[in-house]
Amino acid sequence: MNRVELDQLLDDKEDFCKWGEETRQALRELADEYDGQVPLQQPKSSVSTAEVIDKFLASKKSANRSEATIKSYGDTLRPFACAYPTLPTTPEEIEAYLGEHRGNGTTGETIYIVIRLLYRWASNRLGVANPMPQVERPIAKAKPPQHLTITQAEALLNAIQTDREQGLVYCLFGLGLRLGEVIRLKVADIGEDTILVHGKERDEQLPLLPEIRDILLKLTDGKSPTEAVFQGRQGLLSDSTIQVIIKTLFDRAGITGVRPSPHTLRHTKGVLSTMLGLDQFSSKRLLRHASTEMTDRYNQLNLGELRLKDKQYNPLLRLLSKAELGKKPDFTQFKADTVLSDDPAELLPELLDRLIELGQMAQQLSHALGSNGHRPEAAKELISALLSTG
Repeated sequence: MNRVELDQLLDDKEDFCKWGEETRQALRELADEYDGQVPLQQPKSSVSTAEVIDKFLASKKSANRSEATIKSYGDTLRPFACAYPTLPTTPEEIEAYLGEHRGNGTTGETIYIVIRLLYRWASNRLGVANPMPQVERPIAKAKPPQHLTITQAEALLNAIQTDREQGLVYCLFGLGLRLGEVIRLKVADIGEDTILVHGKERDEQLPLLPEIRDILLKLTDGKSPTEAVFQGRQGLLSDSTIQVIIKTLFDRAGITGVRPSPHTLRHTKGVLSTMLGLDQFSSKRLLRHASTEMTDRYNQLNLGELRLKDKQYNPLLRLLSKAELGKKPDFTQFKADTVLSDDPAELLPELLDRLIELGQMAQQLSHALGSNGHRPEAAKELISALLSTG
């Protein structure tokens, strides 16, 4: 991996935080190695920190970084410019600044990562000194991702009072959209049984369940195809307004001990779907997580198969129907009145459901076996599941 490729990988803080700890650590060490190969140059006198930050942000904007990423960089770097109007050139100055944020969870490490990106860019582009290889990295334990329990999720749904609140919860919890994806959602993106999601890296089609489509159409009544689904009094609904709405819902539902944020609802869908029995291939695809290891396998699921998975395992539908969490649908048992029926055609719906279930298990078995017999534990589990349906 060359220096340019590494910079691209490290550049998006949101994606970086989603990788596994071993992967993140390996990238950090590689970045430190590259930084160590760049000799410290003689510092330029009176380089304005704010001016360097402005150029850095403008460069990232030109490189089509997301608005959320650029805003995050700006929010992290502006206080640094206030503390040091002239760009620091010694590791001691930067370590002193990072020390002021010690004990704030992952804050110190987050600031360190962004400042390192700034100096790496400034060294390559402007020729200023890069003291970051000599700066000690802050060590902090990352907080585990938070999600709602099934009881809390049900309380949240019961706390909804308006169509807009319902639409937001259905998009974040039912579809698993990110905050930015909700804001970018337009009327024209809503199809008959699919929805076009404008992600950070690319646009993707997702299955759209009727229960979610109905509320979205209710919100878009009278709007043109190019208008945003969620709008406020002054146009596009802002991310801060959505966060306030979600916090209000949490308070109204009496939910405490969990961070009241849009991402908590997205993460809740992933966790509860897994508890309901959704396989990891479909879960990764539905939530559109970045994974170089699993990408090929996710792409093998077509939209129709993905729709069946979402309908079968979506926690929102389970809550709406009051189904028991963790209980998988049983396609092996026919209803007594159906078995005793004189009309064989009445058996077809149950039979088709069973065939779909078996076909999905067979495909998962194929994924688990792979082309050279890897993942024997997953294969054994799936074979047992197949035998139990016989």
